[in-house]
Amino acid sequence: RKLMKRARDPTEAQFREAARRALIETYEDLGKVRNAVDVGDEQESREMAVWYAGAAAGALLDLHRHVLRTGRRWFIEIRRYGAMGEAIRRLRHETLSLAETRRVAEASWAGLLALARRKRVRLPRFAGESQGRL
Repeated sequence: RKLMKRARDPTEAQFREAARRALIETYEDLGKVRNAVDVGDEQESREMAVWYAGAAAGALLDLHRHVLRTGRRWFIEIRRYGAMGEAIRRLRHETLSLAETRRVAEASWAGLLALARRKRVRLPRFAGESQGRL
């Protein structure tokens, strides 16, 4: 019974840990976006932006304690979260220039880190932390 209750009503600590893991995964994908943009590879930057957007959306939802009934709804649900949700949606669904891809990815990453700090999610210091703004 305890396990079933815990599964139905995750604790704040469980969401923080899920968000921590999701943010570490998101950082890896951000690095791939950065690399693709740096070498000027439009196709690769587009593909990596899609991967980054999926991870970033998961982190955003975890930070807001939002559990989806189905994973297909994430791109709809993240719209609830303002400019950050819109930025992540754009990375997933729009073809942006290299410069805009970089700007939007960096700004959304900075927003995720700021939200994680407010939610008291313990994270390692990431190399080259973004100072982007939405």
